[in-house]
Amino acid sequence: MDDLVEIINTVRDLDVDCVITMGAGSISDACKNVKLGLSQNVKTKEDFLKLRAKIVFETGSLELPDIPWNPLTLKLICIPTSLSAGEYNPASGALDRATGKKVPYYHTDSMPDVIICDPFLATKTPEWVWMSTGVRSIDHAVETLTNIDVDLKDPYYSEAYDAAKEALLLLMEGLILSKEDPHNVGARELCQRGGWKASLAIVRKVPMGASHAIGHILGYVGGVAHGHTSCVCMPAVQRYNYKVTSKQQDEIRDLLVSKGIVRRLGLEDEKDLQCWKILLAFIKFIGMPSTLTEVGVKREQYQKIAEMTLTDFWSRTNAIPLTTEEQVMEILETIG
Repeated sequence: MDDLVEIINTVRDLDVDCVITMGAGSISDACKNVKLGLSQNVKTKEDFLKLRAKIVFETGSLELPDIPWNPLTLKLICIPTSLSAGEYNPASGALDRATGKKVPYYHTDSMPDVIICDPFLATKTPEWVWMSTGVRSIDHAVETLTNIDVDLKDPYYSEAYDAAKEALLLLMEGLILSKEDPHNVGARELCQRGGWKASLAIVRKVPMGASHAIGHILGYVGGVAHGHTSCVCMPAVQRYNYKVTSKQQDEIRDLLVSKGIVRRLGLEDEKDLQCWKILLAFIKFIGMPSTLTEVGVKREQYQKIAEMTLTDFWSRTNAIPLTTEEQVMEILETIG
């Protein structure tokens, strides 16, 4: 947050009218905040904190501060090199080092004016960044498709649901091909299209679930990279939720069977094949970590993670709402 205020003041002093970013989601998020802060004449950290949104815990929605908003005139062009796809929505975050917490911000005009996806450039992205952020977008898609409260009769949500199906297939196919040949430009394009498709659920405010809730805390407590949190959490959360989302998860399994993804992973003869097993096999196939131990989280940190997960708004929008530390501990123990 202190860095952002410094950038905002520099942009103002230089009379900049357009900012161009090239890089992963943190850079894009930062410049969405620059665009927002510049419009509101932010000069200090205290000025910037006044703009923060309030999270409504029960629903995960955001309430904006009741202040007069100036037009956001700074133009923003983003050239993303990762797949977490934060460029496609107007929400952003900023770390307050004084508290160690990520502060949410939101303005409908803060997202980029232009987004350029270059699959040739994306071949230069480090493999772990590309793969892990791709899994992050898959997590968006999976938690959309297994959301039991989505009203599919409402076109606003059904479009996001259909886009999540497309995203899942594009990303899994694209990441498999990227793993097999890092120079496959067509594979990079499939992934970029998939990340874009998966982002529609976030834009349409479809609540995410426990994978995102626990993942937020893994980043804060354990310093786990954003994409890696989905790698370790997503299969375990789907396994935990299966008792109430079996219909949705079986539909995902059948989709991945019919489109040949299961065969590509060598699981066609697997008995009692469930969605979480496919996701876990996929994560291992592309060489990403699948356990807490692999991402450096120690067992003595589990209790703090469990406690703090209950303070994350998406803990309550999980298919099985997380209301006790014991529930979170059960999921963590299965990740190991």
